[in-house]
Amino acid sequence: MSCTKFMLFAAILALFSSAAAAETYHVTVWNGLADCSGGQACVFDADKADIPVPAATALASFDFTTDDLGLNWAASPTFNTYGDFLDGGQISGFTGAGTVADFLSTTMSVEGNRIASYFAITGSFSSATDFSRSIMHDDGASLYIDGTNTFKSPGRVGQTTGAIYNFTGGTHNYGLYYVAADGGPAVLNFDMPNATDAVAVPEPATLALLGLGLVGIGLSRRRWRRT
Repeated sequence: MSCTKFMLFAAILALFSSAAAAETYHVTVWNGLADCSGGQACVFDADKADIPVPAATALASFDFTTDDLGLNWAASPTFNTYGDFLDGGQISGFTGAGTVADFLSTTMSVEGNRIASYFAITGSFSSATDFSRSIMHDDGASLYIDGTNTFKSPGRVGQTTGAIYNFTGGTHNYGLYYVAADGGPAVLNFDMPNATDAVAVPEPATLALLGLGLVGIGLSRRRWRRT
């Protein structure tokens, strides 16, 4: 294989491997307290069957792109903003009352439940085979696959790892609902294979490599025509 062909092959391989390795989760966040029956304030219930979504306008909505290890979010007891919590990924397609920086600096929850946060994480996933996953969370989480509940632990708890859950291969829609309440620490660990919400965009370095390969082919063809 010539050097030019190798460069093009490497560029194309990097292009597809980088797109395949990334996972994108669509995240909507509400910040405040929910109204319970009797007019008393309480923290959000992390199950859409009980409270589908908070009635208030969402604080923010965005795509969160991470590697194929999924979501691995955690906030310490001392620092409890969205920026502290949303580890290991990039935010894109942001909509909200302010900027991304404003959102990331906002307090996620406060001890005594004066402030709590409700997360709705949605999208689709694809797997060629059946697989198993567990969900680590605190303060409540529930998971729906194609509208059917597969995991439900909506109440306030300490850091908890759910049991292993079995999922059917194929392409399916999912909705994960999570609550952060009563101050830090906060944790959510969740992974779906090939999770998608937005079209994967190649990284600039990959595009540059592909362009270099195409330029090389152009130069080699010019040399061939001159001989």
